[in-house]
Formats: sequence, structure tokens, C-alpha cells
Amino acid sequence: MRNRSRAFTLVELLVVIGIIGVLASLLMPVVANARKFARAVQCASNLHQIDIACEIYLSHSGGKLPNNSYTMGDNPATINPPPPPGTLGASYAQQRGYLSTSNLEWFDVVAVVSGWQGHHTVAARDGAGEQDAFRRQTAYLWCPDVDSSQDDPGVRATNYGICRNVSKAYNWQGSKPAPSEGPLDCLRFRDVRDPASVVFLAEGRFWNGHADAYDLTNESLANVSKYFASTPARIHHQGLNYLYFDGHVSREGTPPHSMGGELGSFTTSDGDTYTITPAADAAFRNQL
Repeated sequence: MRNRSRAFTLVELLVVIGIIGVLASLLMPVVANARKFARAVQCASNLHQIDIACEIYLSHSGGKLPNNSYTMGDNPATINPPPPPGTLGASYAQQRGYLSTSNLEWFDVVAVVSGWQGHHTVAARDGAGEQDAFRRQTAYLWCPDVDSSQDDPGVRATNYGICRNVSKAYNWQGSKPAPSEGPLDCLRFRDVRDPASVVFLAEGRFWNGHADAYDLTNESLANVSKYFASTPARIHHQGLNYLYFDGHVSREGTPPHSMGGELGSFTTSDGDTYTITPAADAAFRNQL
């Protein structure tokens, strides 16, 4: 007798398809969580790379890192070619000091130390048409979970930032090297008393929407539940990564108290509630 191959019956085929569907439904959340974890790890790696570049710069700058240092940046009147007329980048470039994209910021020196050979400030890169090249070469300045496509490269060059209160606490004002250009403005890294407990950089989607990337406030960091609920398509991994002054990176579901200014009760993305009282905040500030 000849052997004849037996075909699947319709019932058997449906059973196989059902099993595959069940397995897929079980595996999809696992794969999604693995991707979230991978992006969070990449974000932490970015912060480590930034920290290394900062340390290299600090070793040659007396322990001070530029922070809205417009006396170390470009004079907007001399940027050649200037940013495209009528653009958002052009309007920010013409400002001086606070909000100006002509400033030499911390992320600019990080890029140069890490090998960037183009123009040093956002406004100068905007005028020279180097924004896309800069974005490609400095991918470490962006958390992989943040969609940067909506950000004007002539205004913003990173989505990591320094908390405003920490920036003010460790700010160093020098002499005026040029009339009407204001003081030399730097962060004093070596003056941080407890570098393992004070945050230097955090990932964030700048709510204030302007050029000074160090200006992270309560609204963008303290109320984590509001942060995630308002930007569900831009941030995917739960918790935020924080780079501390001593160089370690920690992924946390609640903002570290060292950010400063987080007063009141807050609900995290995981549904936990925590409260910071004025007394507790004052006690921490005495440690700065």
C-alpha cells in the first residue's frame, strides 16, 4: 500500500492558530517590557557618557562647568552666517543671557570634548546649517524614549537638564569680561558637599519650552504622574534617570529630594504618594 500524507483538518489548524495566538499574547508584554528596559539602560549609558565628558572638561577648567555662560558664548550680532531670518532659532539667538541660544551651555562643551568639531553654540550651528549633523553625532544628549522630532534643533540641543534650584545653589559668578555682557556664570562642581546625594542632570521634556536646558522645575520633575499623563507618547519607561554629582546614575520612580523645591504631596507614576514639608526642605537646603 502506498503511504499517503495526512493533511491538517480545519479543527487542528484552528487549534494551532489558537495556541500561537495565546503564546503571542503572553510574549508581547515581555518583549515590550524588555524594550522599555533597554531604552532605560541606554538612557543611563548616555548620562554616564556625559559625566565622563564633564570630568574631562572640569579637569581643565578649575572644576567649573558652563551653565548659561553667555560671556563665554557668541555675540549674536557677529554670528556669520546668522540663523535663518524669521525662525524661532533666530529670535532666541538675538537674546542675551537668559534664554539665549548664543550662550555656551554645558551640553555644548560636552559635545566638543566628545569630538564635535563644528560650531560651539546652538545659534552658530543653526546659522551654519549644522543642526542635523550635530543631532546625529550627539545622540547621547537625548533619552531614546523622548521623541525629539518635535523639537526645533535651532533652539534645543538636548533633553537632559539641570534643576534650576541646584543650578542656583552651585552657581559661581565671576568678573565682567566685557561691558553689558554680564558675569561669567559657571557651576562649581568641586563645592558640592555631598556629591552622591545631589542630582546634576535629569531626563525631562522641558515644559517651559525655551532654550535654557538647565531650567528644570517642579512642574517637569516633582509631579511624576502629571509628567507621564501629559506626555504618554514621548516617555515610555516608568521612572526617570538621574545623574548625580559623583557620577552615579539612578533610575527612580520619585524625584530625589535633592532636586530642591518639591513641596507638598505628589503622586508618582506607580500610584505612590509622598509628601515633602517645608521643614524637611529647609533641612535639606542647609546641607547644600
